[in-house]
Amino acid sequence: MDSKDADVGQSVVEGEAVITKDSSLAEITAEDSSIIRIGAHSVFSYCSKERIVKLDKGTILMHTPPGNGGATIESGGVTGAISGTTFMLTASPAKCPQCGKELRVNDAGKVICRDHPNTPPSNGGFALIVLEGSSVTKVTGPDGQMVAVAPGQMAVVGPKGSGAPAVYAVNLTQIARTSPLINAFPTPLPSLPQIIATAYQLQGQNLQSTGTSGVAISSSGQLLTAASPPPNPFLQTFAMASNQPGQNNSSNIGNLANIATAAGGGGSPTPTGVAPTGGGAGAGPTIPAPPNTPPSQGQNAVAANQSTAIVPLTVSGASVVPKVYDGTSAGSIVGALLSGAVSSGVALANETTGILASKNVGTWSVTTSMGLVGANVSSYTLTQPTLTGTITAKDLNVFGAGVTTKVYDGSDSAVVTGAVLLGNSTGASDGKFIGAETVTLSGATSGTFASKNVGTGKGVTTTMTLGGSDAGNYTLLSQPTLTGDITAKAIMIDSSAPSTVLPKVYDGLRNAIVTVGFLDGVVAGEILGATSATGTFSDKNVGAGKNVAVIYTLADGPNPLHLASNYTLAGETLTGTITAKDLSVFSATVTTKVYDGSDSAVVTGAVLVGNSTADNDGKYIGMETVTLSGATSGTFASKNVGTGKGVTTTMTLGGADAGNYTLLNQPTLRGDITAKDLQVFNGAVTTKVYDGSDSAVVTGAVLVGNSSSDTDGKFIGAETVTLSVGTSGTFADKNVGTGKGVTTAMTLGGADAGNYTLLNQPTLRGDITAKDLQVFNGAV
Repeated sequence: MDSKDADVGQSVVEGEAVITKDSSLAEITAEDSSIIRIGAHSVFSYCSKERIVKLDKGTILMHTPPGNGGATIESGGVTGAISGTTFMLTASPAKCPQCGKELRVNDAGKVICRDHPNTPPSNGGFALIVLEGSSVTKVTGPDGQMVAVAPGQMAVVGPKGSGAPAVYAVNLTQIARTSPLINAFPTPLPSLPQIIATAYQLQGQNLQSTGTSGVAISSSGQLLTAASPPPNPFLQTFAMASNQPGQNNSSNIGNLANIATAAGGGGSPTPTGVAPTGGGAGAGPTIPAPPNTPPSQGQNAVAANQSTAIVPLTVSGASVVPKVYDGTSAGSIVGALLSGAVSSGVALANETTGILASKNVGTWSVTTSMGLVGANVSSYTLTQPTLTGTITAKDLNVFGAGVTTKVYDGSDSAVVTGAVLLGNSTGASDGKFIGAETVTLSGATSGTFASKNVGTGKGVTTTMTLGGSDAGNYTLLSQPTLTGDITAKAIMIDSSAPSTVLPKVYDGLRNAIVTVGFLDGVVAGEILGATSATGTFSDKNVGAGKNVAVIYTLADGPNPLHLASNYTLAGETLTGTITAKDLSVFSATVTTKVYDGSDSAVVTGAVLVGNSTADNDGKYIGMETVTLSGATSGTFASKNVGTGKGVTTTMTLGGADAGNYTLLNQPTLRGDITAKDLQVFNGAVTTKVYDGSDSAVVTGAVLVGNSSSDTDGKFIGAETVTLSVGTSGTFADKNVGTGKGVTTAMTLGGADAGNYTLLNQPTLRGDITAKDLQVFNGAV
């Protein structure tokens, strides 16, 4: 960390490092009344809001008033969690193997050499001594293993150390006497009475001269009250035979440097529990030596003049609380009771904690460091209980998993992404692994949909498992609850066998009939049913190459697993033809006419009929506007009189919708031309003298042309029509008479006579006069 030298009276900026000189001490008082005393040649920073202490090197002492919460210490790769405690912390930074310079902690929390940043990270030496406190302090080493440190104990991590910190018992009395961080400041340390009381408590005797008679603080944080502590023989609680870390042994203290730093004058660093060798260290508070002080430290001995019989005690009822794996070997003990001839002057201490033989899941033996406290503690010995504890696997959750949406492929396989395990657990039930342990997730990238078919929010099952070197300490609580989507597969019509539009006769509608081609892109092995298609012409009118919009509808296959809903078939635009509808003329007839010299015919009743019901019914669609032109006239095969004469027409279609129709053919018609009646004009009978016959001479009888009507009795134009027998007639009889009826037998002749009839013979009358006779040869 970056740092600057400390000056007297200087205000310290939050989080900014302070460095003390080789022959100086420093004291910082925080706003919450926490006191931090810094030894010589130390590099240190403090954040009061979070109460985080960071130490690069050197020695500090910190006192946090009771009730102010806890503090977190950080030094290299070692961390500690402390509450309501006075502690001393020493750090000796590691050195770079290339240049020999001290390694520093960078912003990422890695210990590196600034000149050689690629040097593998390492940790320097570290020692934490808990001087007094109301709770057990927990220290986590560089490998994430945690140990509990009680008042009167010291946790040590050596240079480049690994594994759990080693724990030793220390002589608090000696520290209180000799450490300049306790006794070299003008203002007494507020927690000094508690430190001394803790020291005497651990040595089996309370310090009566400090005014704290009858009060002791056990290593587990309990307040113990003794009515009248007797002057028991002095017995150091750490003077045990074992020389291994974790036991009450002080012989290792002499090998640890920089626990306390001498005050002023360039004094040399001294091991904790050993008097300073110079530099003006104060003598510390006056602590009277209790009677029967042992002849030397580090020996398991009681004064020779002690005469009280030693009573052996055991622990009964103790059991280790099963715990969920937390990466540490610390165990919690409950139910521990003293068993044996126990007086009221002794009690069990440090009875709630133990260390399991392994931090890993399983059932392990538990090492305890229970002790005795009270006025009569020197009269007893305590046998540690034989205990086992169980560590159960920690449940892990899968975080961040998601299912990739896939296109239907006929399988139920799913692709899972983002599935991770999270570390830096903060609780037994948070689903995360401890610290940065090696726990991997196998089978994290695949799953199985509830079915292979298309759908949204479909359930996906997984078979993830744990792997990695630390996997044995965990179980996967459950497979993640996942859902995902399968979207329909887009298929198409094969270009080599395309769909076609059938030509249709105009029906007034836009619908088209489409013959569906072959499907391309269906998953191998699947067969769909017959695909239907709906086609729509761009408009209803007749035309060729007209655009037809086609929409397809897929059908399920004969196999119930081959579902059309798993596919989409996009519509397309085809071309098709609408042909004109044939119309017929209904009800047409030819009017019979009197010969008029022309072949023209009058046609009546010719109509077009609507509301068609079929393509070939000859009718137009609905009530569309289709008219018939030339529907009232025709042409006879000739102008001449005749019956059943063929009549041709030239009818055509008209109206707004005529373009969608054709006239199938002209109607087949026949008609009659009847002869024109002619009359004889101007005929007269010549009066004749009786000649004995009835013959009559007719004169002036003629036919008249340039007819102007059917009934005028005249012939057409100047056609050739003659009157035969037009000059003779027959009297009613031969006899003389006047106004005698005369009949004629006139007939028509000439080239055009066949087109006429003589309406009737003319009505004639004539006279026959008497024949004059002469008398011949008469004689008178």
